[in-house]
Amino acid sequence: SSDLVEYRLLRQDEASDQRSGLLGEVMWNGMQHIGVGVGYNFTDFSSDLRFDSDYSEHGWFLRLQGLY
Repeated sequence: SSDLVEYRLLRQDEASDQRSGLLGEVMWNGMQHIGVGVGYNFTDFSSDLRFDSDYSEHGWFLRLQGLY
């Protein structure tokens, strides 16, 4: 198991906008190629910037991660 604390910064120079915050996660790596994590996003934006955001992305999340 591992703990993660991440600081996120989103800066948009064209709009003179900046947002920031913390994300916390606990990851369990009990199997050789699979990790399962649960955490809370304290920021209000997502790391997926392909879509327009209404900045309501905060809350709980579940992560399933594979390694090959």
